[in-house]
Amino acid sequence: ENKAFTFTIGGASFVGIILAPIVLLGINYLWPGESLPPIPTLAALLISFSLGEGIGRLGCISFGCCYGKPLSTCSPFLQHMFRKFHFRFKGETKKVAYEGKLEAVPVLPIQAITAIISILGYLLGLTCFLNGWFLAALLIPAFVTQMWRLYSERWRADFRGGQDFSAYQRMALIGCIYLFIVGWAFPSSLSTPPRIMWGFETVWSPEVLIFLQFLWVGIFLFMGRSKVTGSSMSFFIHGERV
Repeated sequence: ENKAFTFTIGGASFVGIILAPIVLLGINYLWPGESLPPIPTLAALLISFSLGEGIGRLGCISFGCCYGKPLSTCSPFLQHMFRKFHFRFKGETKKVAYEGKLEAVPVLPIQAITAIISILGYLLGLTCFLNGWFLAALLIPAFVTQMWRLYSERWRADFRGGQDFSAYQRMALIGCIYLFIVGWAFPSSLSTPPRIMWGFETVWSPEVLIFLQFLWVGIFLFMGRSKVTGSSMSFFIHGERV
C-alpha cells in the first residue's frame, strides 16, 4: 500500500506461507534425527493460521479496519440480508472513520463474516488432522482463508492499493497454487496417529510457556504500539475539595 506506518497482516501471512516449507526443509536438513513430517507439520501451521485469522478479526472490529462497503451501496439482496446485522462504527480513532469517512454509517460486517468463515476452516482442518487426513488438513484451511480473501475484497471499502485486482488478491491466489504444489510434492503420511492430549501436555511444558511469553512480549513491543493513533493525559484540581 506504500504506507510507512501500517502493518500488512495479509503480506506477512503470504511470506509465512512461502517460507514455511523452505524453513521446514532446512530444519530437517540440519537436524535429520529430529525430522518433522512435512505435510502434517504444514497442516498444523495452516490450521493455526486459520484460527488466528478468525480471532484476529476481532481486532479489526475493535479498530474499525478492514471495513465493509456502506450498506446503501450494496445490492438489494445484501441490504435485506444485513438490514439488522450490520456494523456502525463510532469514534474518530476508528480507521473506518478517519480513512473511510464512514463513522456511524451502516456497513457490511465483513470482519465478522471473515471471522466465521476462518473459524469454520479451522474446525474442518482440525477434524481432518485428528482423523489423519493431513493433506486435506493442509489444503482446506489454506483454500478457505485464501479463496475467501480473494473473493471478499469485492465487499470491502478500505484502501488496499488502489488496484482492481489488489496485491492481497494476487498473494492469496499464488499462496493457494503454491500450497497445492507443496501438497503434491511431499509425502503426507505420519507413523504415529495424532493425539490432541499430547499437544496440551506439550503446551503446558515450562519451555514452551517461557518461549511463548517472550514471543508475546516481542510481538507487543513491535506491533502493539500504534503509529497512527495517539493519546494524551491531563490532570486537574477538584476545587470544591481543596
